[in-house]
Amino acid sequence: MTPSRVLIIDGDQAVGSYIAAIAAKSGFAAEAVTSAEEFRQRIATLRPSHVVLDLRLVATQGDELLRELAANHQAVRLMVMTDNDGSVGPASRLVEFSNGPKIAATLRKPLSAADLSAVFEDTADAVGAIDEAALQQAVDNRQFHLVFQPKIDLTHGHTVGFEALLRWHHPRRGIILPGEFLPLAETLAVMDELTTIVIDRALDQLRRWSDQGLETTLAVNVSAVNLKSFRFADRVYQSCLKAGIAPDRLIIELTETAAMADPVRAMDIMTRLRLKGFRLSIDDFGTGYSSLVQLQRLPFSELKIDRALIIDCDRSRQSRIIVKAIIDLARNLGLSTIAEGIETAETLNVVRELGCQSAQGYHFARPLDAVQAETWLKTHSRAAAADSCTWISSNSQSLAGKT
Repeated sequence: MTPSRVLIIDGDQAVGSYIAAIAAKSGFAAEAVTSAEEFRQRIATLRPSHVVLDLRLVATQGDELLRELAANHQAVRLMVMTDNDGSVGPASRLVEFSNGPKIAATLRKPLSAADLSAVFEDTADAVGAIDEAALQQAVDNRQFHLVFQPKIDLTHGHTVGFEALLRWHHPRRGIILPGEFLPLAETLAVMDELTTIVIDRALDQLRRWSDQGLETTLAVNVSAVNLKSFRFADRVYQSCLKAGIAPDRLIIELTETAAMADPVRAMDIMTRLRLKGFRLSIDDFGTGYSSLVQLQRLPFSELKIDRALIIDCDRSRQSRIIVKAIIDLARNLGLSTIAEGIETAETLNVVRELGCQSAQGYHFARPLDAVQAETWLKTHSRAAAADSCTWISSNSQSLAGKT
């Protein structure tokens, strides 16, 4: 495996070279630059796993570098250099607000060789070389598996399906969640292949359940990158035919942002998917910037309300108003609704009262492996959940603690 790569930006060339030399001894491929312009050029080609950034340089050249990192390089591990007071306020606020790169370490000047070596060795172990080479190797070796979170009908209490969630079984770090590697995958050429792995494994699981007489649906997440190919719909359809699974049992989920990135192309590809029998769900609705005109034109069948709106709707009047408006909008457009992130009985009661049709979240179950999902499905199928109101109100909390 290729070493992790670190890009260092410091206005003092000697300091940058000093840090690069110590990073190299810790197993990094290291480069140092002294200006924002050089930094922009090298980060695009080097694709570093780590960035060492001098906050004094940011103060003199503006915070554009931090904003660019936050917007375009979320997978990078950020190591910030500060003066003696150790303040990282501006960097911390910006990257946390924008879901940008994580601050992996804070380096205080003057820098000692021993401290630098310890930081580089610690952060290299922590990140486990999540870079282009590691991700490509993971795809080649199929180091991925799916877990399944049930979706519950809020009127009748039965399980209406599952969402398939991707996990990377890293050889050094163990299980890695998608938020740590998908931003990098979307900048590389592996995203289509990674999505193919997800869909193939989802269809294989549906086939296994069908062989046991368990019929349900699986929702899989796809990226805006996948919608760049007009052949995407045909490929997914052929995979369903090969697996012997009806297309309407595979729900394609797209985030609001992905669907609106190129609405003309998205319209074409999603229409092809709908014509082939797939159901389409708009994920994380309420946090993007979609035009209601575009939303009306795109052929979705389901709208998932983002957990950021759901999580405090039992306490916030404003959140309830927004959630209610989304539910009414979906109903008027002929879309079914599902609430994400249900974690308490209070939140569940609110979304039911507001008219949401189904829900998922830790209040019902954490993501389950295939065997656990099979057991769940047998226990909470349509027939097993005949007494819906009693089931939802009295049993979901205890089940959440068991899974």
